[in-house]
Amino acid sequence: DVLGDGTVSYDPKTNTLTLNNYTYEGEGFDVDGGYVAIQLDLYENDVTIILKGENVINVTGENTAGIIAFGDYNLNIEGDGSIEINSTMHGIGFQGESGAITINGPEIVINTEGAMTTGIWAPNFVMKAGSLKINSITLGIIVISESSKIDINGGSIEISVSVAGNT
Repeated sequence: DVLGDGTVSYDPKTNTLTLNNYTYEGEGFDVDGGYVAIQLDLYENDVTIILKGENVINVTGENTAGIIAFGDYNLNIEGDGSIEINSTMHGIGFQGESGAITINGPEIVINTEGAMTTGIWAPNFVMKAGSLKINSITLGIIVISESSKIDINGGSIEISVSVAGNT
């Protein structure tokens, strides 16, 4: 139990972070001049986030992200819960050459506000099950290269992008 209140737990044996009715409200933690609520290092193994209950991340500083992952492995987001991420830059970002963000089950809502915003930014993106709703000023889902893939096998995705006031 990371915070001592049952809302965040981490199992290092399985590289699993569980959020259980977790709420974060604040500027975030400084990561290379940007601010993030949750930072994950994927340099050695895949990481799984399990969502239980209703989780909320509100990152209020400038150049913010809800969740940022660094490395070349996979970030799997699973569970029967939900998460709402509100940030000024990225909802969920993944800085690496390979790997993927995979959503398999939960309900995810991402709201980004700022000049250059992205709902999800990753080397590859896979949607297996659950729902993803993105409200962004600039981009919904972006993969990093021409060889990257977006693979939608199930679930639902709704993206609303407003560039210069046009939706």
